[in-house]
Amino acid sequence: MHRDHFKRTIGTTGSAQTARVRLRFAAILGAASTALLFCGKSHAETDPNMVQATYEFRIIKGQRLDVCQAYLNRLRKTQFDEPPFCDIPENDSIEGFTLLKREPIPVEEAAALWPHIFTFSRGSIELPPQEQWRIDEKHLFEQGSERTKQNFGRNILAWKYDPRVSLNNDGKVENLLIWQGYGVAGWGYFGKCGWDYFEGSGPGGGRQTRIGVVLKDDDSGIDVQATKRLLEWPTPEGPPDGKEREGVEERFRTLGYSLGLFEYRGKFYMDTFYHRNVGDLQGKRKNDPKLDDTIGVLLREHGNLREMCEIQMTQHLK
Repeated sequence: MHRDHFKRTIGTTGSAQTARVRLRFAAILGAASTALLFCGKSHAETDPNMVQATYEFRIIKGQRLDVCQAYLNRLRKTQFDEPPFCDIPENDSIEGFTLLKREPIPVEEAAALWPHIFTFSRGSIELPPQEQWRIDEKHLFEQGSERTKQNFGRNILAWKYDPRVSLNNDGKVENLLIWQGYGVAGWGYFGKCGWDYFEGSGPGGGRQTRIGVVLKDDDSGIDVQATKRLLEWPTPEGPPDGKEREGVEERFRTLGYSLGLFEYRGKFYMDTFYHRNVGDLQGKRKNDPKLDDTIGVLLREHGNLREMCEIQMTQHLK
């Protein structure tokens, strides 16, 4: 990672670009500060702020595939305490599914990883060594890490899998980390996922960005090349805000905005909600509002990423 690239991504002291980026960072941290005041419990029946709704699902692509029918049955049999775009819980009650064991990372580890998540999701680059941080960068990263400690487990979630999973289904396992919420470049919502009153939440509940990254074996940071090879959006446009905006270059093009993982009959699949701003996996159907509620089921094998299914979700507010 070249230091000059980092300067261009984060900003150069004294430039107009820096002013824009710093104002953006200040807004991010300020909004997150507000979010800390409104953290509730995780289940809809005990959290008065959680959107109250039921959900219907139907296959719109992949009707003849066994994995798509099984996944549809799993969705239909799942009780959602939060909207599906917040989380699709582990469930092996349907034949063929293997229960994956999520291991939440310790809060101290999450705080240490926050600067890596923040930097990578906004610039697709590795965090430079601490001795190269400018004073404003150091303050930003320390503040973000501290707020992660305060808010982790509520509107910031992060977990790994034990045992590790093979994203390419080739027997080689990755040190996969799933990170949801504060720290990820995305749609600017800082409340708890699923809240229906928080600023920017929308009528169906606020949506948080959830990404996957491959960590280095010692958990010291992000393996940038492995993450981009295995988990980056394949279309040239990338996801929403994937290109330069407000002085931030080439954000990490995450697969949809709500990445998940499941194992079915010995293969690992990824599921994600698409977004109207970027379209489907092929970059088509842009500006179609239905895409915001469309789940894509993806399979990576032999270095190739394929869409196996599309499931349309319908939310019925209570």
